[in-house]
Amino acid sequence: EDTDMRRWMSELNGNFVILWGLSGSARQKTYPFVEETINALNELYSNLIFITVGDESCQILEYRIKNIPNVICKSGLWTIRQSILAAKYVNLVISPDTGLLHGSGCFDTPKIGLFTATTINNVTKHFKNDFSIEAQGVGCSPCFKLIYSAENQCTLGNNKMPICMAKGIPVTAILDKFQQVYDRFPEIKVIEVANG
Repeated sequence: EDTDMRRWMSELNGNFVILWGLSGSARQKTYPFVEETINALNELYSNLIFITVGDESCQILEYRIKNIPNVICKSGLWTIRQSILAAKYVNLVISPDTGLLHGSGCFDTPKIGLFTATTINNVTKHFKNDFSIEAQGVGCSPCFKLIYSAENQCTLGNNKMPICMAKGIPVTAILDKFQQVYDRFPEIKVIEVANG
């Protein structure tokens, strides 16, 4: 499996590759501004590739981004094991608090965790190259709860998302963290595949 992933990733050589986990196990673990963030990053950088991952239900989250030329949609196509293995080879992982983020802690790959219900201290504090973000300006965050019925358990933003994701992590916060990662790790990972 590792050889197959290395071979697949080697085709992306020459690009800054971002693995984006689209959703976790609860409503406050879905970032509602993926498209806006990708578009903003594409305006600033010309060498980005985004690989989006998640379970089969995340394919609906890929609907608005699947036609962006530098987005590769793998939700429901890659297993969680394949997604975590991909974290080894990419330049950056962006993910809410979910298995992909936790698994990426095994690797030196920079990561931007998007925390709403929990904190950096509880999850990524000891990860190498952690650039995670906690929701700011939202009194209920961190709530340390799994939110399955946001309508009954959360204050909602205009987009019907829990306010911690809808307002607590603006696109600009991710852009700022991305700039820090890009400035610190400007080299592109070159994936080599042994012949034969």
